[in-house]
Amino acid sequence: MQGELSRDGLGAARDQLDELLRALTHDPAPNGAGPLMDRKVRALCGRMGQTTWEFVHGCAEKFGPGSEFTFEDLAQGFGQDVGTVKSWHRSASKSINRVNEQFGGAPVFESRWDGSRQHYRVPAETREAILALGKVHEEN
Repeated sequence: MQGELSRDGLGAARDQLDELLRALTHDPAPNGAGPLMDRKVRALCGRMGQTTWEFVHGCAEKFGPGSEFTFEDLAQGFGQDVGTVKSWHRSASKSINRVNEQFGGAPVFESRWDGSRQHYRVPAETREAILALGKVHEEN
């Protein structure tokens, strides 16, 4: 493996190592989610800090399958102001975008614009994998 010694270079090296480890392990999914989604959510959790993972887990926990939510809904559900929720979302989005690119398949969050604001939802398979993994952050 080769790469530059920088944040992006180390991130690319980690992605390559994750790919090799996925090929070597045959971790059965502990839930109704498929093995790909289970690995994707585990990788996501490993990339996040405790607060960011609790945000992602809370989105899956507080909003049922097919439920859409906005930043305002999240602020009310978490008992925080919209600015705090937007900050958590920005932090989570960086890791979510990386694992969506790395693993493909269903996205962690889906979104739609209604002309005035963004609406989000957690797809059923993703939600199952997140809830099965649990609220406690896994340290790598």
